[in-house]
Amino acid sequence: MQRVYNYGSFLQAFGLKTLMEQRGHEVRYVDIEKKKGYVPKKKSKFLIKLNKIKYCDRYFFKRMDYSKKNKELNKLFYEADKEYLGLTDDNMTAEGLDTVIIGSDEIFNCSPESVWGVTGQRFGDIPEAKKTLSYAASCGYTSVGDMSEDDRKLVTSALGKLECVSVRDENTRMFVKELTGKEPEMNLDPVFIYDFKNEIEKGEKEGVPDYPYMIVYAYHNRIKTRKEINAIKKFASKKGLKTISIGGSLPWCDEFAVISPFQVLAYFKHADCIVTDTFHGTVMAAKLNKPLAVLVRDSNANKLDDLLNRLNIETRKVTDIGRLKEALEIKNDYENCNDIVEKECQHAKRYFDNAGL
Repeated sequence: MQRVYNYGSFLQAFGLKTLMEQRGHEVRYVDIEKKKGYVPKKKSKFLIKLNKIKYCDRYFFKRMDYSKKNKELNKLFYEADKEYLGLTDDNMTAEGLDTVIIGSDEIFNCSPESVWGVTGQRFGDIPEAKKTLSYAASCGYTSVGDMSEDDRKLVTSALGKLECVSVRDENTRMFVKELTGKEPEMNLDPVFIYDFKNEIEKGEKEGVPDYPYMIVYAYHNRIKTRKEINAIKKFASKKGLKTISIGGSLPWCDEFAVISPFQVLAYFKHADCIVTDTFHGTVMAAKLNKPLAVLVRDSNANKLDDLLNRLNIETRKVTDIGRLKEALEIKNDYENCNDIVEKECQHAKRYFDNAGL
C-alpha cells in the first residue's frame, strides 16, 4: 500500500523500511497483485456529475484552486516515493527475496469492492519468498462475514503460510483467530515504533508556519457538516488560530498545505492543536503529545476506538461536536500513552527478534 498517495501510508511504509534497515537488512517493496480478471465497480458517471453540482457553493473557486493543489500534491508524493521509498514505475515483485513482511495499514481488508480484489498474496501466500510474516496488519472495517466462501478458504490458506502474524487492532485479531484458530501478536503501527527524529528535523528545515495554527487532518471533504465546520472554526477563531487542512483539501479551512511527508510531521510538532478523523492523524498527534480532538463516527469507529483505548487517551474522542472544545483544552495527559508506546517499541523489537529479523 506504499503506492497510495496518503501521508499515513507513506510514513508507515518508510518507518517499517527504515526499522528493517537499522536491523541490517536490504529492503525493497513488493507491489500488490490484482486478482486476475477482477474488475472493481466503477462509479456512475451520473453520480460523479451530481456530486460536482452538489459542491457548487460559496467555496466553488477555492475548490478549483485546491483541485490544482491536489495535482501538485500527487506530483510531490510521486517524487517522495522515488527518493525515500525507492519505488519505480515498474511492477515490483517478490522474486529473489528472503523475507516478505506484509503490513501495515489495511493490507488485510477483504472487502469484495477492494480495488485489488481478494488474493492470497496480501494475506501470506507469496511462494517467491523463503519466509513471510505480517506486521501491524489491519482488515479495517471488514470481517470474516464480508467474504464469500471461496474467498474465506483462500484467505485462511494464505494466513496459514505466515510464519508470524502481527495485527494492529482487535477487529483484525478476531479476524485472524476465527480463520486460523491461532492468536496473533498485536503491535502498534510503524509510525509509533520508528522515532522519525531526523525526518522531523528535515521537515522543520523545509519550513513550518510562523503563526499560531490548528491542523485539520482529514480526507477530502470528510469533515463537511455545518455543525462540525462551525464548531472547529469557532474554536480556532477564539484562540486566534489559522486552520490548515492537511491530507485532504477542506475548502472551509484558511489554507490547504501541499507539503512533503516529513514536513507534515514538523507541522504537527509545531501546531497549537489538531483535529482529525483519521487513524494516522491520531497516531501522529499522540506521538508528538499534541492537544487533540478525534472525530469518531460509525464509519471510522472500528479502528479509532481501538486505537484510543490502546493508547489510554479516550478523553480525546469526540462523538458529539459539542465536546470539541473540552477535548482540545485537556492539559497534557500523555504520560500513560508514552509509557504504552515505549513498551510497545520493545514488544515490536522482540517480535522481529523472534521472527529471525
